[in-house]
Amino acid sequence: MKISALHFQHLSPTIFLQHSTNEKISEKRYDSTNIILSAAGLCAVGFCGAIMYKSFSKAENNLLQNNLSEIDKSFYKKIIKSLKKEGIEVNIEALKSIAAPDEFSALIRKFKPEHYRVGLQVSEAKAKNVPLEEFYKNAVNGDFRVSLHTHSNCSDGKSSPEEFLECARKYADKVAKLNKNDDLPPFTIALTDHDCIDGCREIIKLIAKNPEKYKNVKFVSGCEFSVKNGDKHHDITGLALNPFDSSLSKDLTDLYVARKQTVQNFLDKQPEFNGKRITQADLIEFEKEYYKKKGKDGKHSIENGSGVVSVRHALKFFYKMTNQNPDKGKINYLGEKDILPIEKVVNIINNNGGYASLTHPLKSFWSYIGDDALLKLKNMGVKGIEVNHQYTPSKITKIGEVNNNINDADNIYNRLTEQYRIFAEHNDMFMSGGTDSHEKQIFSREPHITQEFLNSKIL
Repeated sequence: MKISALHFQHLSPTIFLQHSTNEKISEKRYDSTNIILSAAGLCAVGFCGAIMYKSFSKAENNLLQNNLSEIDKSFYKKIIKSLKKEGIEVNIEALKSIAAPDEFSALIRKFKPEHYRVGLQVSEAKAKNVPLEEFYKNAVNGDFRVSLHTHSNCSDGKSSPEEFLECARKYADKVAKLNKNDDLPPFTIALTDHDCIDGCREIIKLIAKNPEKYKNVKFVSGCEFSVKNGDKHHDITGLALNPFDSSLSKDLTDLYVARKQTVQNFLDKQPEFNGKRITQADLIEFEKEYYKKKGKDGKHSIENGSGVVSVRHALKFFYKMTNQNPDKGKINYLGEKDILPIEKVVNIINNNGGYASLTHPLKSFWSYIGDDALLKLKNMGVKGIEVNHQYTPSKITKIGEVNNNINDADNIYNRLTEQYRIFAEHNDMFMSGGTDSHEKQIFSREPHITQEFLNSKIL
C-alpha cells in the first residue's frame, strides 16, 4: 500500500501521548505543557511521515523493477539515461505509462478486434446515412481501448505531440471513470509518424515530467517506415521502440537528408519559372497554402520529409505551382537512398528491441497477398499484422473498386480482413491496428468529427 504524509493528517497527536491503559482521556483543555508536547508530537509525525513516504515510494519503485523482465529494465534504464541528458531526472516509477517491449508483447495479445474500432467499419455507400454517434459508438461508449497507428505534425498529421497526448489523456481519463472490468489499461495508444520518432521523444518527456497526469494512458513509441520489398513499396510499423536510440536516429536522419537531396536534384534540372528558380522553401509554402484552402491546415509532408510521399508531394506540387501537366514518371522517381529495403528496416526495428508489423495490408495491396508472401515476412522477423486497421469509408469503397465489385465492397473488405486474421492466428503473429488519424484528434480521419461532438459525446 502506498502511504503518503496525507494519511497522517487525521491522526491526533494525543494518540502518541496516551498511556497503554484503557483510561478515558480527559476532555479538559490542555495546559501549556500539553500544548508543547502535542506540538512536538505533531512535528514528529510529520517528520516520520515524510520519511515513510520516501521509503514507501522507493519500495514501490523497487517492487516495479522486481516485476520487470531484464529486457524491460534495460529499456527503462536507457530511457532514463537519455532523459537525464535532456535535464530530466526520473526513476522507473515515473515511466510506467510508457510501454516497454515485453510489457507490450503481453498486452497486445489481450486486445480484441472491437477494442481497435471507434465504431462502424463500412464503405461510403453505407456510411452516408449513418449518424456520427453511431459511427463512433465505441468511442462514445468507451469500448475503443487501443490505437497503434496515428500521426502528429512531426510527419503529416495536424496535431502537435502535446495536443496528441492531451487528447489521448482526456479519453483515457473518461474510460478510467467508466470502470471497465478487465485487465487492460484504460487506453493504449502509439504514435507512428512516417520515418520519424521526434514526436515519440517529446511525448515521453511530457509523461516523465508529469507521470500522475498521464497515469491512465499507456503510450507505445512507434514509427511507420517506408520500405522497398522487391518491386513493391509499402510500410512496416515498428512498435515499442526506444526513440532516443542513436542508431535509429541516424538511420532516419540519413533518410530525411537523402530525400531532400533528391528533391533538390530535381529542382536543379528545371528551368526558371516567371524569371526565378523554384526552391524547396517555395514548395513548402505552396503546400501549406494548398492544404489551408482545402481546410487541411497542418499537413507538412514536404517540410517534414514524411515518408517517400514527401518526395512525390514535392514534385507533384512543383507541377501544380508551375501550372504544368505532371510527368508521372518523374513524380514516382525515388533516389537510391530515399527508401530502405524491407530487410534493413526489420533489422533496425528488431535491433532496437521493438516489434515489426505489416502496416494496413489492404490499403497497401488492396488484396490478400497470400500465405507464401506473409511467411516470407515472418521468417524475415516481422512479428505482427495490422489486421485491425480502421479503414475510412472511402478506402473500403476503393477495395471494392480494385476487386471489381464496388457494390459488394463491405463483404470484400470483411473477407480479405478475415484471411489476414486467420493467417496471423495460425502463425502466432500479433494483430495490431489503429485509426491512422492525421487530425487534431486521435479518433479518425473520416467522417469528420466536430469539436462540439468530441466534447459532448467522446471526451
